[in-house]
Amino acid sequence: MKTGDALTRNTWHRLAALQVVAFGVCLAYWYYQIEFSYVDAIATFDRVGRQSWPDMFDEILAGSAEFRPAQSSMIKAVHDLVGPSVVVFRTLELALLSGIAMLFVALLRPRSEATWFGFTVGFGCLFGLHTARPVFISALPMGHGLLVVSVLFLATILLLRRRPSLALDGSALVLSLLAILQYEAGVIVPVVWVVAGALHLGGARWRTAVGVLLVLGLYATVRGLTNSDPLPGPFYNETGLLFQENVTVAELQERFAGREWLFHGYNILATLLTVPFSEPRAGVFFAVDALFNGTPVKPWQLVNWVTSAGSTVLIGWIAVGWWRSRDVEGRGLILIGVVVLSLNAALGYLYTRDRIPALAGVYYALLLGTAAGAAWRRRAEIRDTGRRMMLTAALVVLAIGWTHRGAGAVLWARDIAWSVKNEWTDRYDRLVAPSNDPTTHALREEFRRRATQRVLPNPADDPQWMRDYFERKH
Repeated sequence: MKTGDALTRNTWHRLAALQVVAFGVCLAYWYYQIEFSYVDAIATFDRVGRQSWPDMFDEILAGSAEFRPAQSSMIKAVHDLVGPSVVVFRTLELALLSGIAMLFVALLRPRSEATWFGFTVGFGCLFGLHTARPVFISALPMGHGLLVVSVLFLATILLLRRRPSLALDGSALVLSLLAILQYEAGVIVPVVWVVAGALHLGGARWRTAVGVLLVLGLYATVRGLTNSDPLPGPFYNETGLLFQENVTVAELQERFAGREWLFHGYNILATLLTVPFSEPRAGVFFAVDALFNGTPVKPWQLVNWVTSAGSTVLIGWIAVGWWRSRDVEGRGLILIGVVVLSLNAALGYLYTRDRIPALAGVYYALLLGTAAGAAWRRRAEIRDTGRRMMLTAALVVLAIGWTHRGAGAVLWARDIAWSVKNEWTDRYDRLVAPSNDPTTHALREEFRRRATQRVLPNPADDPQWMRDYFERKH
């Protein structure tokens, strides 16, 4: 019996690994078709190609609203070794995505039918949730800054399952430091360690929290001494508001002058709601607009709303059971979830974007995978055949919905590849002033040549059902 059980556990684990590999192969094919975009990428490569390492750090410490030395160092190190190679940079980004997938497998441990089911649902959510796409799939060198932070964040959640030790405390310091030096939203990682240490969640203890607080204090001191830029004003960027997209700064000033707190509160609420309900999107309530104003709704929007709402209800149902039964691990997941979703929402107070709550989205996928596995096990406890069949059907529909949304990430990568080519083909001549610098001009022309030579399918030529049933970039 033990041998059979072991084989069964290995079978479920291998099936999960096969799912990851199959998805990864499909995603990688289009991922390698994504050239570097003109916006941001060219300026980044032009800068790191000219600067020495001391000059780069002098610029970082000279003061800026963006303090990301770890991100800049990674890009420069790779550039100094191989130049602006799309293949190398995309390979490294895919390696980071593979790390996220492997950490997700390790966290959900798909070694039984129930845990494999939970992994399937959670993995679809991990890559299918709209907050992940701008971070996991981009045309930037080394991807979006939150890509690396996502790896560090999941590593943090995994390490919290270990017993208290000095090695764990040291890991907390390293992960926290790397996260906040990578991207501003990386502050979520040290905050998780501090909260876990204060509440004795997992292997974290008070000494863990104190050590991480010292790291945060050091970071705040360095930022305070080096940041010469003024703090962003109350109206920093265009954003979505209620039923209107791309509300300009001038319009925001006209509407909210003297009531900035109301605008910031709206942004925080919108950022909080978008993860569990896929609504609003970048601050815009498309579902409410459709309900009250009769605006058209596409099938993919319905899929998003139904799967997200159903998933949030499922998480809530299972979470209540964890809390009532005093499940230590379950309660820990809930407490960390409250911290991550709340803090990530607060970071979106200036303006709304789908990518801002990306880390909250990653954690939501983990919660959903755990809850779906627990719900699949609970079916056996339901004696009424009708109720058991209804729960089974609901869970299967949920799994199909998230698998559908996860598969849409592959089409999204294809669309990004086309978008970059289009940027270099149609928008470049209209938007870019010619450069008199020979080096900059040569770099631009090389990137333009590579992008325009790509043979890619135009999303506009796709059949209508692909645009109706999958969320697309175009």
